[in-house]
Amino acid sequence: MKIILIIVTMTLCFASFAKPLHKRAKLKCPSQVNKVLLCHIPPGNPNKSKEIAVDSEDVADHISHGDNLGWCEGRTYEEMKEICGICDTDIDTSCN
Repeated sequence: MKIILIIVTMTLCFASFAKPLHKRAKLKCPSQVNKVLLCHIPPGNPNKSKEIAVDSEDVADHISHGDNLGWCEGRTYEEMKEICGICDTDIDTSCN
């Protein structure tokens, strides 16, 4: 039992350092019940990337399979602000 606990603990420890979330700002989308905005990149089909809004607790799962924080390439902050009323947690202290 101790060996299993040690292996699980070490795995979780290494996994937490394996890949940073992303260098982009964490953006919330107030018009989607303040969910976090991601660029969803379908595996094997990056040309079909699109923005999605997910709950905060689901962000790490999406990042781990290749999605990115924020909007997809080719979009501007202004476009996304218009679409979902972006709230930038890095620069707006009232964003929660």
